[in-house]
Amino acid sequence: MGVVSQSRTVRLFIQNDDEGGLATIGISNWTGSILVIPRPCPHEQQQRVELLRPGVYVLVGDLEISARPQIYIGESECVGDRLRRHEKDSARNIWQLACIVTSCDSNLTKAHIRYIEGRLICMAREAETACVLNAASPTPASLPEADIADMEYFIEQLRFTLGLLGFDYFGKKRRLVFDR
Repeated sequence: MGVVSQSRTVRLFIQNDDEGGLATIGISNWTGSILVIPRPCPHEQQQRVELLRPGVYVLVGDLEISARPQIYIGESECVGDRLRRHEKDSARNIWQLACIVTSCDSNLTKAHIRYIEGRLICMAREAETACVLNAASPTPASLPEADIADMEYFIEQLRFTLGLLGFDYFGKKRRLVFDR
């Protein structure tokens, strides 16, 4: 029996089996790391290494407010600091959940995360599955051709993983693993 080229092993860790817990998600042999945290971030979780790294984040609003989920996509060289600022910002007061995307290694630069942010905003607007609250549509950062290929692969893995979790905001709607 051959292995399908698109097969992946996804690892999901849920801390505390309640609504206030957090989850970490990763794909084997992918350098990306996803952390899903509720608002407000529990104090003991605010110093997690993922929150100290550069990354992209998606703030997800309360689904009861509108027919489509409201999302805000941003980037920061220290995602935890940016989330703490958003918690105090009334303009970003909609979020109930944050999906933080970082790298397990130190290879995501400011240009890389700006590229990913710009692409995710564009993809979310094209997919029309969520109300994108970003006022601006940043052009993805200019990168060398090889880095663009790496970031597109990174984004595809990210989109796959977020889709499994039910965050289908970026096109290619995926069915949840056991959803029939």
